[in-house]
Amino acid sequence: MTGTTGKNGAMIAMRRPSGRPSREELRGLQAALGHRAAALAWGRGQELLAVATRGHLAVAERGTWRVIAWDDILSGAWREDDATLRWMLIDGSGRTIQLENSGELPGVFMERVQASILVQERVPVLGGRGEIIVSGRRNPTGGGELRWMVQPLGSTDLSDPRVQQVAIAETEHLRREYEP
Repeated sequence: MTGTTGKNGAMIAMRRPSGRPSREELRGLQAALGHRAAALAWGRGQELLAVATRGHLAVAERGTWRVIAWDDILSGAWREDDATLRWMLIDGSGRTIQLENSGELPGVFMERVQASILVQERVPVLGGRGEIIVSGRRNPTGGGELRWMVQPLGSTDLSDPRVQQVAIAETEHLRREYEP
């Protein structure tokens, strides 16, 4: 709840619009990030607050914040039918959260993940061995180094030496083009 002063000087109680984070929650976010950051969007679920900033997705549960850089999120999706936001991290771990009040968070989530991708190339592997995606990513705030990733598509086997050869060659080609 927030308040405002009416004509006669009395406080008028008002609900926080769209589940907006409280000052206390924003102080917790600032402590978790180590700096101030504007909340671009937020969503609330059962004992959960998710906040998107320019550089991070932050999720608070029972007062504990987990902060994830956008370029650490490999993929994600919003499912309207059950109000869930899910993501997979580059380390292979993932998470799904249910939001009772999602606000603009799903759209901002997708935009920030996309903004972390500087380059992405889909590359066929000769001999019918499938396809890979080679991508160069960094935090959309512009900070940090460019990180290179290779993802297999379909049943492509990354342990196949021919697939590895194509992955290395394409990564080196893109690295020469995009890194100083």
